[in-house]
Amino acid sequence: MFIATTPTLKFSLPFDSNTIAAGYITLTQKNRNVIEKPLEEWTRSGTEVSVKLSQKETMLLSPDSNIEIQMRIRLNDGTALASRIFSATAERVLKDGEI
Repeated sequence: MFIATTPTLKFSLPFDSNTIAAGYITLTQKNRNVIEKPLEEWTRSGTEVSVKLSQKETMLLSPDSNIEIQMRIRLNDGTALASRIFSATAERVLKDGEI
């Protein structure tokens, strides 16, 4: 994932995403939460969930460093679930800042 860009994170679920009552997608670096996207900022369609990051958000990431990404949710029936933790690298860009 390149900093200062607008990537979209996509998750495929084994159930309909409309059964999600609450949730967060969290990105961490160096054991600190850097970006947290609540359910209200997600796009849901069938079994797919996606969330778009802004340039400002990705500029909060430290370049050339590991990112951990995880989704946590609570379903309408009260069941709480977490995805596995995904890893990516925050890639630097030559011209920093928003365009």
